[in-house]
Amino acid sequence: MTFSVQSEVGQLRQAIVHRPGLELSRLTPRNIGELLFDDVLWASKAKEEHDVFAEILRDHGVRVHYFGQLLAETLELPAGRAYVLDRVCTPEILGPALVSPLRELFADLDGPRLAEYLTGGVLRADLRPLRAKSLKWDMLRADDFLLSPLPNHLFTRDNSCWVYGGRPSASSGTTGNSYLAVAPGVILGYDRNVATNTMLRKHGIEVIDVPGPRPRPDPRQRAAGRPAGPGERG
Repeated sequence: MTFSVQSEVGQLRQAIVHRPGLELSRLTPRNIGELLFDDVLWASKAKEEHDVFAEILRDHGVRVHYFGQLLAETLELPAGRAYVLDRVCTPEILGPALVSPLRELFADLDGPRLAEYLTGGVLRADLRPLRAKSLKWDMLRADDFLLSPLPNHLFTRDNSCWVYGGRPSASSGTTGNSYLAVAPGVILGYDRNVATNTMLRKHGIEVIDVPGPRPRPDPRQRAAGRPAGPGERG
């Protein structure tokens, strides 16, 4: 079966989205720069806003697929799990001494839990009480990442949208002016883009407001703390 995208403004039929999870909860003032974020996002609020966005898509006839669920289903397949872990648990990424301990951690996890770690990252503290003789291991603090999280999966379009012969679809450099066409003349846009939304409406475009990512009310709460652990909420 061959999939393709022939238009960026035609009727949107299916979309892959990622509901914010552990990876956003693990953003701190200390690591946001390395993870290419400008601020610590309000993770619990981001989940609420994402649910609104997904429901708007469904209301306009779009079939919504969740990245985390697709990944979890893939990881339940032995071949799929081996394919992913063989490319994640490598000496180049982890160092030779840490490949086996991380594979042992992952071996006991079901698909959904493993998917959470692969997108949310693995802290040194997550491997306790495992011990590893490794310079990298000795240099890591408990709240340092052995495997980095993937918070940019919040913006699934940047990672997964392709058109025609494999050319990546163009995307805005910032979230400030991002829009998504769901049908000819109908687009979704962040509610904070008041001036742009007003201009588009004056030109006959139907703009559906959606809430956008917001920073935590007090990012300093985690300035001296560790990133959130699995199951914790931001």
